[in-house]
Amino acid sequence: MYQFKLENEEIISLSRNVAKESHIPHTHDFIEIVYICEGSGTQMINDDSYLVKRGDLLFINFRDVHSYSTDTGMEYINCLISPEFLSEELINSKNALDILTLAIFRDFYDIAEKICPKISFHGLEMLEIEDVFNHMIAEYEKKAPGYIAVLKGYVNVLLAKIFRIFKKPELDSLTTDLNKITPEVLHYIKKNYNKKITLKELAKHSFYNAAYFSTIFKECFGKTPLEYINEIRIEKAVQLMKQTDLTIEEICHRVGYSNKKHFYKIFRDATGTTPNNFRKNLKY
Repeated sequence: MYQFKLENEEIISLSRNVAKESHIPHTHDFIEIVYICEGSGTQMINDDSYLVKRGDLLFINFRDVHSYSTDTGMEYINCLISPEFLSEELINSKNALDILTLAIFRDFYDIAEKICPKISFHGLEMLEIEDVFNHMIAEYEKKAPGYIAVLKGYVNVLLAKIFRIFKKPELDSLTTDLNKITPEVLHYIKKNYNKKITLKELAKHSFYNAAYFSTIFKECFGKTPLEYINEIRIEKAVQLMKQTDLTIEEICHRVGYSNKKHFYKIFRDATGTTPNNFRKNLKY
């Protein structure tokens, strides 16, 4: 299996990337922090899969097996850190969690058993973490005098914000359950979007009751299951308008709507125009 290494003897690397397909399984000899900026996908770490969207962060340990895939495209920030960047005490470190032994992180020493690969930032915390990443990328790209010292400060802030999440007593079953919405749920929707899909049918794929499934789905994707299904249907409707001569009514039924008036409302909400106007504009 391929093992990535930091290039040019660097001890930290930052980049903003766009993924449009899958990436083969690989390992690292450094700590990798991945932050999802836009889009969504599935990140695999060892034998576990994690659905990710904007606000989600992955903390990947040394030698973890990592890969990812996306159907819609996914923009993300990669922060790669050699242990010695943080402290000479960690030069021979074999575990990223050795960070918690450093004096600067003594407040978080008791969270080692709570740390899992994926966490999520929301609201103001999400904007703050994105601001930290943006400043880090700017420093890394400019490489002005003293940029390493500045980056060390930002990395300490970044890690403290990550560890605070695990320190919160409310990091509980909900965060764990978010990771249990398996890719099979999304595959089921994409395969059956043109049929009647009930919340109960979707929930059984994650072994939760319908109400709780709806709650964690929205927490994970920022939208309800129905809103997600409607997005898929409208995307398919747009494709059919562009690629076929089917009538609007035929397209309406093909993508799963039995009520033409309802289809028009959902389409207009999603695109800002009616299906008829959308098709007319394609000709110009």
